[in-house]
Amino acid sequence: MFGEVVFAHPKPQLRWNGIDVASPDFLQRSSTPGRATEAVCSASGLTFAGDISLHNRRSLCKDLEFAGDSTGSLCDGQIVLAAYVKWGQGTPEFLLGEFAFVIWDAKKRFVFCCRDHLGARPFVYFADRFRFLFASDARQLLASQSVPRKLNHQKLCSIAVPGGLKLYPGETFHAGIYSLQPGSSMVADVEGVRRQTYWRPEIRESLVPRRDEDVFPALGELLKRAVESRLRLSTKPAALLSGGLDSSSIVSLAARGLSAMNRSLIAISGVVSDEARSQVTDERSYIDEFQGVPGIDIDYVTAPGRGPFDSINTPGQFELSFFRSSRHYLYEALEAHAVTRGADVLLQGDGGEFGPTNWGDPYYAELALRGRWLTLFRLIRAVRRTEGGSPTRRLAGQLIALAAPWSKFQPHVLLNAEFLNSARSSAPMPRRRQRWPNQMSQQQSELLGWLDRSPIRLELPEPVTLRRSYPLLDKQVLEFCLALSGGYKIRDGYSRYPIRKALDGLLPPRIQWRTGKTAFSPDYYARYNRQRPLALKFVAGIGNRDPIRQIVDVDALSRLLQQPSLPDKGMIALSTIPATIYLICFLRQFSDFRP
Repeated sequence: MFGEVVFAHPKPQLRWNGIDVASPDFLQRSSTPGRATEAVCSASGLTFAGDISLHNRRSLCKDLEFAGDSTGSLCDGQIVLAAYVKWGQGTPEFLLGEFAFVIWDAKKRFVFCCRDHLGARPFVYFADRFRFLFASDARQLLASQSVPRKLNHQKLCSIAVPGGLKLYPGETFHAGIYSLQPGSSMVADVEGVRRQTYWRPEIRESLVPRRDEDVFPALGELLKRAVESRLRLSTKPAALLSGGLDSSSIVSLAARGLSAMNRSLIAISGVVSDEARSQVTDERSYIDEFQGVPGIDIDYVTAPGRGPFDSINTPGQFELSFFRSSRHYLYEALEAHAVTRGADVLLQGDGGEFGPTNWGDPYYAELALRGRWLTLFRLIRAVRRTEGGSPTRRLAGQLIALAAPWSKFQPHVLLNAEFLNSARSSAPMPRRRQRWPNQMSQQQSELLGWLDRSPIRLELPEPVTLRRSYPLLDKQVLEFCLALSGGYKIRDGYSRYPIRKALDGLLPPRIQWRTGKTAFSPDYYARYNRQRPLALKFVAGIGNRDPIRQIVDVDALSRLLQQPSLPDKGMIALSTIPATIYLICFLRQFSDFRP
C-alpha cells in the first residue's frame, strides 16, 4: 500500500502506487469485489484506498440498508465508503476487522485516514505543507525524494529510560515519519494533520455473563467467531503451530470450521533438525497431538543454516527498526514456507497474553494486600500441585515489582556511557504504575503500553500473496477478557485458565493442561555460536573513531562476544548482543553514522 495526495496541485487528487486514481480504467482494474486485500473504489465523490478485511460485513450491510450483499458483490472498501457517507468521521466506531485505509474527499480537499483497533495493518505517513504520503511500509516513504532520511534522536533517547518506548506516541525512529496509532483516525489537508482516538481498551464488566457457568462458553464463542472471520474468502489458509496454548487454540478452531466444509488448514511448525534432536528437545511431541485430526495438514520447518546474525552485512535489512527478535530467522522461514505452499492467509497467535492467555499477574499480590489470605493460601496450594515451582516466590516478585517497578530495568542494548547519561537527562520518566494491585487494571495497562509502542515494532510488509492475521488480537475477545477478574485468570491451580476452559473438548488435553513450554527455536544457542565468528568480524571492523561509538558501547559488545554462550547463561546472547548489532545496522543508513 502506497499513496500520495499533493495539496499544492491546482486540482489535488489521490495517487495510488504512483497512478492517478481518477482514471476509470485504473478504478476498474484495482477494485476486487469481495476480496479482503488492497482495494481502490469510488462513490459519491469520495475515493477509498487501503488494505482492509471487514469482520462485520453482514451487520454493516444491514445498518446501511444494502440488499444483503449475499453474493459478495461489494468489496469491503465500497461498504466503508457507504458507511462514511452516513456516519462521516465517526465511521470507525462501527467497523470491526483488520484495516488501514484513506478516504479522499475531492470536494472538501482533505484525506480521512484510519487504522484498526489493534494495529493489525500498518499505517505510516509523512506530511508537509504540499503533500501527504502514506504507506504500509516505511521503506516506501524513504524511497520518495520528498522524504528526508534523518534519525529521530529524541525517540532513540527513549530506550535509555524505563518505560521509555511508550514516550512520544506515534513517532518512529525516522524523523518526520509517523505511525498512525492503533484505534486512531486522522484528517490531513493543507492546514496539517489532526489526529483523534476512536477506541482505547476499557474494563467493561457488563460484558461478562452473571452466571459463572456461562462465562467460558461465551468466550469460546467469541474465539470461534474471531477465527472464522479471519478465514473469510481465504482459499488456502495456513497457521503457525508451536504446540503452545495460543497457536494450538487457533489451529483447533480453524480446523474445526474448515473440516466441516471438507477443507484443510496448513499448520506450519518450527522444529529442530533430525540430527539435532538427540541434543535439543523441541515441541514436536505436542505438535504431533494434531496428527490425524481432520482438517489439519502439518508441515515441519527447520530453517537450516539460518541464525541471529543473518543479514548483518546488509544493513538495509534493518532500515525500519532495530527492534527485531533474535529468532527472526525462524519466523521468516515459516512465512516463506507458507508462501511456497500457496497460502493466502497466515493465522498467528500473537497477543494472547493480553487477553485469553493472560497469566493473571498481580493477582497474588492483590489477594495478599486485600487481606484475602484464605483464598490466597488455597490458590498457592493448588498452583503448587498443578504447575510446580514456587508460587510464594511469584507472590514476592509481584510485591517487589509494586514497591520498585523499575529496579531491574536495563536498556535493551549496550549504550555508550556518555550517550546513556545524556539520554536519561533528556528523556522524561514515564508515570509510575499504580501502587495498589488490581489484576484487571494491570492487564489493561499492559495492553495500552503495547499499543503505545506500536511505532517501534518492526512492521514488515506482507508478501504479495499472503496476509498475516491475528485472531487473539480481536477487539471483542480482548474487551471480554479485560472484564474477567483475576479469579477467572488463575483457577483450579492453573494460570491462563480462560482459554483452557473455553476450548474444553476442542484442544488436545495434553496441550490444554500443559504448564510449561520449550523455547521458540530451541537450538538457538547452537545457531548463535555457529554464527559468532561472523558477529566478531563485524564488530572488529568498527574503528576507534567510528561515529557508531557515540551511541554504542562497542568495547563491551566485543568482550561479550568473545565467549560462546550456553542456554543457562544465555540471556545476553539471546537479546542484548543481537539487539546491539541490529542497532548498529540500523544507524548505518544515516550519513552521520557512517565511517
